[in-house]
Amino acid sequence: MFFVFFILLISSIAYAEPVIDTRFNFYKIYPSSKNDLSKEMHKRSPIRKNGKTFKGNTHWYVKWTFKWKRKNGICSITKVDTSLTVTYTMPQIAKGYEVTQSIRQSFENYYTSLLNHERGHMKSGLFAAREIEKSLLSLGSFKSCQRLDETANALGHKIIKKYNKRDKEYDKKTNHGKTEGVDINNFI
Repeated sequence: MFFVFFILLISSIAYAEPVIDTRFNFYKIYPSSKNDLSKEMHKRSPIRKNGKTFKGNTHWYVKWTFKWKRKNGICSITKVDTSLTVTYTMPQIAKGYEVTQSIRQSFENYYTSLLNHERGHMKSGLFAAREIEKSLLSLGSFKSCQRLDETANALGHKIIKKYNKRDKEYDKKTNHGKTEGVDINNFI
């Protein structure tokens, strides 16, 4: 009977999905042919890291808040909320700039491939937010509420670093999306 109660207790712990705020920053390109697409993105992209220019980027930010209660001199976390802000920086053919249907189709196919890769980076932020919530809720009890705050926040930052590393490994594994088909030459 205790086992059934224990299983019901564990299964009643519900984890909420983080609130996700998705934003886009577009940089404008002005191609006059399909062959200009790569050159335009390289020329106009604001994304520069370590001397390299990239055509797309994802920046994610996880915020967490938690509530705790003190009972009989012991502090424990009772609630955790996480939110994820994702900002994609992506190319866009400038509004009102006339291009042929062929150029537009090549660009749109490339854009879809690039965005799919960038969503792989967004998953790092989503995984981080989920792990933070689960880990903080499982943190246990502390005699000092200040120590609980410090430990919970340090754990959150440690999880963020873990998923920042995942992003770097993802780019290395996919050669910044090329192994996933993110290559303009596939679409011109």
